[in-house]
Amino acid sequence: MAKLVWVLPAPEAHQLFQQICADAESLPKDDRTTDQKRSDVLLDRLLGTRTNWNVRTFVTISMETLLGLTNDPGQLAGYGAIAADAARELAMQGPFRGLLLAEYRQLSAISTGTYRPTVLMKEATLARSAGICTAPGCTRPVQEHDHITPWPAGPAEVANLQGLCTFHHRKHDDYTVTRDGTAHWTTPTGRHHTTQPACY
Repeated sequence: MAKLVWVLPAPEAHQLFQQICADAESLPKDDRTTDQKRSDVLLDRLLGTRTNWNVRTFVTISMETLLGLTNDPGQLAGYGAIAADAARELAMQGPFRGLLLAEYRQLSAISTGTYRPTVLMKEATLARSAGICTAPGCTRPVQEHDHITPWPAGPAEVANLQGLCTFHHRKHDDYTVTRDGTAHWTTPTGRHHTTQPACY
């Protein structure tokens, strides 16, 4: 017998451990211990016998940290605190929901939709602007999809999405944007600009 020690980044290690625990629990009852089953299913995964992944990793991160305004650590469920950069990267790998916390940091509400727009929503956003950034005067192609009313207050739906280039996605927090078919941009100095949807 031999021992193998494997050092991994916390998110990957946590997800792998969750998965081998789930794999082990799915095995029929026999004389093997839980640790022996985990060892067996881990070997199965290394050999390619098991390839499907059916566990989810949960990360808690504040909206301010997610947007890069602060660098408070996130929380990886089942592990503990992780660096802000790692929490952002992990959060952006999948859909996530907004949790509204009460005074004592207890859950009081949960968003009904997810942050990430669907493929169809993105296609509709691109079609509405003919693939061009919707910031006034910009001719760059759409690179990112933005929530006009920030999520979770604003849902991930076509009416609340606009296509922006990377530059304007980072800069638009200085502007006020509303849309009633026409997008209305108000600069920090109070100047007003509009952009119209593409006509076909």
